[in-house]
Amino acid sequence: MMYIPNEYILSAATEADDKLLEFAFNSRVLPVTPITFFALLKIVALVWQEQQTLSNAHAIIERSQELFLRMRDFAKNFSKLGEELKQTVEKYNKAVSCFEKQVFPALDGMQRLRGIQEEFNLPKPINERPEDIKIDA
Repeated sequence: MMYIPNEYILSAATEADDKLLEFAFNSRVLPVTPITFFALLKIVALVWQEQQTLSNAHAIIERSQELFLRMRDFAKNFSKLGEELKQTVEKYNKAVSCFEKQVFPALDGMQRLRGIQEEFNLPKPINERPEDIKIDA
């Protein structure tokens, strides 16, 4: 840019040489007066602002994609955990049933032979399954 302090000087120069602006543009020089300089600065500011907005939009898109992939993996792992929890409950309940049917009767019989009447807290099966649990949202 070549700053010219007022419009009159540029106007007089282009009247004296009608090819002056063409020569300046071909030489990659932009003659600017106070009004055009101010307008040019406003345009540059808007372009920078748009570039920043575009850059932010790209960052948001990238982060949302990353978040989607992480949430997909989390949901997959969470579903797997639910299945493992279900299997654990089933195994626990089998162990409780085995204890009630096989171990406890033998323990109870031994205690009766010794003449002892102690209360024995039996483990209780888990009747709720993860899919049966209601969560208030």
